[in-house]
Formats: sequence, C-alpha cells, structure tokens
Amino acid sequence: MARLVEVKGHEYVLRALAQLRARCPEIRYDLVGDGPLRPKLEQLVIELGLGETVALHGARDGAFIKTLLAAAHLAVLASVNVEGDQEGQGLFLQEAQACGLPVVATEHGALPEGLLPGQSGLLVPERDVAALAQRLEYLVEHPEVWPEMGRRGRAFVEEHYDISQLNAQLVELYRRTRSVFDQAKG
Repeated sequence: MARLVEVKGHEYVLRALAQLRARCPEIRYDLVGDGPLRPKLEQLVIELGLGETVALHGARDGAFIKTLLAAAHLAVLASVNVEGDQEGQGLFLQEAQACGLPVVATEHGALPEGLLPGQSGLLVPERDVAALAQRLEYLVEHPEVWPEMGRRGRAFVEEHYDISQLNAQLVELYRRTRSVFDQAKG
C-alpha cells in the first residue's frame, strides 16, 4: 500500500518476485495505490511474466485494505533513495506489523527504526533485488516463523506507536518547553 512513485521501490519488489516465482509459484503480491509510475509498473508486470502473480489494485478504500491485510501473510516495503528524497518512517510498516505480519524492508531512511530487525522483520540493502528475493523466499519457506514475528511486530507497534502515549509525550514536551520559555522571560 503505497503511492506508485520511484521512492517506494516497487520495481525492485517486482523484479524480486520474478526471481522468486520459479521456486515459489504460489506467491501472490497485491499492490494498492496509484501514481505516475502505474503504466510503467503495469508494463514491467507483463515483461516479467507476473500477470498471475501481481495484482495492481489502484487506490482503494480502508475497508478493502483491511481485507487485504487480514488475508496477507507477509508485507514488503522496498523504498529507495531518489536524488536525496527519502522515506520518513514508512507508516505501512507499522500498519502491517500491527496486523501481525512479518515485514521485509530496505535499509532506507528511518525504516530500520520502524521494526525489530530479525525479530519482526528482515532488512535488505536498497535496490538489491537478489537480497530481497532471498529474504522473501526465506519467509515463504518458513511459515513457522510468521506467528512469532507477527507477535513481536504487534507488540513493538503497541509499545512505540500508541497514539495516546505519543500525544502524552508531545503534551509533556510542550509543557517543558513552555516552562523553560517562561523562566527565560523572567
């Protein structure tokens, strides 16, 4: 679930799936989102022979996304640096982990901080199609690790991304800042 723009690294996921499909023909990939790269990605799906593997759903509503997440086994976010443009946190990582999904992400921007490497998800270098395919293949071939990775990811999100806790921290930061400001004023 992401905009169809270069920084999201969709091309690398598709190329990794093409490598993986021969060994794991049952793999399916759902891509939800729209953007300027849609025609290019549709063409790449055809070129790589992924028509039976990849579904490009376009922009969809929250109910559709919830249904997909509930049926998913794994999640992937392969963001890349594009002329200095980087992802921030990668909200999709938290959403997927909150749903109990193991994740594969790139060592990009703040993405490594948004999961527990080796525990709730696996990291790969940016643009490394072979590494991405290998990590995905490992997870596909080891479904016994999914429940524990999912539990750890969900616990990580609950501990670090609970909106009530984050709001309380923000309010406390404002209070401390205001106190310092008031003391400086005299």
